[in-house]
Amino acid sequence: GSVSMALLILGVALGLPLLAGGRGGLGVFVTPTAGYLIGWLIAPIVIGLIVGKCPTWWRVALGSVIGGILVIYLFGIPVQAWFTQLTIGETIITSLVFLPGDLVKVVIATIVTMGLYRAYPKAFDKSPGTKRRRAVQNH
Repeated sequence: GSVSMALLILGVALGLPLLAGGRGGLGVFVTPTAGYLIGWLIAPIVIGLIVGKCPTWWRVALGSVIGGILVIYLFGIPVQAWFTQLTIGETIITSLVFLPGDLVKVVIATIVTMGLYRAYPKAFDKSPGTKRRRAVQNH
């Protein structure tokens, strides 16, 4: 979750062209989109807390909406407003254009997550010692 996002952001900081348009480098952290990058670090934590140990379609969808959209927007919109010198309200309105696409991603993430959960339920087991028990059972 957050570790993978941190690695992505580290790669971007090191200059790897991992963002839209092949952007990378420290310069992206002083642009209107910098706040969204911060939101990417927090979103997986929120999603994980909402989904919990037993994913259901509604928990995955709710986690994706709250963590994957709301949290990222909460970090991104104020920074974007500051850089563009728009009001928060104006920035929210300009950001609404991305909401339909984000909601489509929620549907896709929910379908993929539930498919993976049905196919590999043990991969979602976060009980203490689960990985160790599985490793012992496999040998």
